[in-house]
Amino acid sequence: MRFGLREVIYVLLLLAMPASAYLTVFKQRAAADLTAKEEIVQVDDKIKRVSKATAAIPDLAAEITKLQSAIDHFQSMLPTDREVETLLKQVWETAGKHGLNTKSVRPDKIVPAAQYAELPIRMEIVGDFFGFYEFMREIEALPRITRMPKIEVERDGKEDVGQVKAKVTLSIFFEGEDSPPRS
Repeated sequence: MRFGLREVIYVLLLLAMPASAYLTVFKQRAAADLTAKEEIVQVDDKIKRVSKATAAIPDLAAEITKLQSAIDHFQSMLPTDREVETLLKQVWETAGKHGLNTKSVRPDKIVPAAQYAELPIRMEIVGDFFGFYEFMREIEALPRITRMPKIEVERDGKEDVGQVKAKVTLSIFFEGEDSPPRS
């Protein structure tokens, strides 16, 4: 048998087919299999950790029920976006009840989060220090979730001793538009 140029090209083509199949199919499939095996190891590790954590809790169903009731309690403390005005009015009236003069109230931009939103409100209050103190205590006792991330209190030197000028940022949390309905 004689090997000519035609036969050599034919043999090279026959050898090139498995090489190209290895590069285009088998090598990529091996990489995908390796990635899948790594994901399986990670999921298996998570399953082991969850199994270990659940083994430490004697009655998992009771614990879930307890945590769900805690979540429901905190969600009940979040006003809907329509109730924010009512809460703001309540804060305004509380300031007036303690003899404080509210100079300005400016809402900032709403800060959205996963299931709730936060409305920061900047207030400038002038009045007696003890009235301001009682105002702060009453705001702290509100049944809604609020926080005061920034408070600046300075002495109001124009009038009697004990007069303060306070700049307060009051953050009111409320249910956002994407929050799940209450049960």
